[in-house]
Formats: sequence, structure tokens, C-alpha cells
Amino acid sequence: MSDQPKTESDVLRYQLTPRMRAALERLRYECDYEDDRVGDEKNYVTIGQIAPGIGVKTLSDHKERGLIEVGINRWHNCEEYRIMTAGREALW
Repeated sequence: MSDQPKTESDVLRYQLTPRMRAALERLRYECDYEDDRVGDEKNYVTIGQIAPGIGVKTLSDHKERGLIEVGINRWHNCEEYRIMTAGREALW
């Protein structure tokens, strides 16, 4: 069996650094928590909720890859983050 990636999400998985993977995993957890907490609404989470050591550069890289989106949190009225389907697939 070849070690070469087969699908687009396989390619993304091979390219994620440990820090990038940790950021996506934490963002997925926080988004799922917030969505469940407020009745399955799609919410954005603050950078402070994601984790210490994960900064704007890592999140910007994820945004450029189409793994996360940036939007406005309805309670804080500032730019915040949400994992997209491609981001979830990159974690498989």
C-alpha cells in the first residue's frame, strides 16, 4: 500500500503540523460545545476559547486553506472563528 495521499482531505492531513492540528481540534470542540449550548445555532468562538499558544497566524493559515471561517460572534460583536466541514475532514 502506498503512503501517498488519496483524497483532498488526505493531502490536508499530511500537511497539518501538530500546532495546526491542535488548533483545529480545539476549535472543533469549542464550536460543538457552543452550538449544543445554545440549541444547535452556528456560533463563532473567540480566540481565547481556542487555547493558549494558538494565535492569529495559525488561524490565518487555516482560513487560507478553507478549513475555518471568520465571522462575527453575536454576543461579543467582534471577529471570531468557526470550523468548516473541510476542517473537520482534515482531522480524520
